Amino acid sequence: MTPTPADPASPVRVCRFVLAGEAFAIDVRWARGVAVLEELTRVPGAPPHLLGVAHIRGQILPVVEIRPLLGLAPGTTGEGTRLLVVEAAPLQAAIATDRVLGLASFEEVQPLADPPSRHAAAFRRGLLSRGDEPTTLLDAPGILAALRASVHPSDAGDGIEGMAIPAPGGE
Repeated sequence: MTPTPADPASPVRVCRFVLAGEAFAIDVRWARGVAVLEELTRVPGAPPHLLGVAHIRGQILPVVEIRPLLGLAPGTTGEGTRLLVVEAAPLQAAIATDRVLGLASFEEVQPLADPPSRHAAAFRRGLLSRGDEPTTLLDAPGILAALRASVHPSDAGDGIEGMAIPAPGGE
């Protein structure tokens, strides 16, 4: 069963991580775990956001770069990079991060002020804050679908550059 979107007025539990010095979060309903990248196998001819594939806990998963989707410059990925494994059936991927901050609960999701671009806004669900720690809540299913769209354009409207591989047992 696929989780339904969170109600913005209800508490939300998330996995927080950092990209380009900015704090982001994904609802724990979509997070499957955190891993340390040991070895990355590049995929010839892959789009730039598909960094390669990695063996993570018995599965071969795509390792993806989502910074450009969020209006950020691409980062550096290599041995020791922290990966956040996310799944929105049937898609599963490992997101390359700068750092994983851990799990946290927030009372509510607040509306975003002004995202960097309309394109980046599509993947930002709202703002989480506690004290002076603002964290942007991301739309994991939307990100995975967008990443897959360029490989399977019929699956997602206009499509954008991106790719994700179906989760084991998926399509």
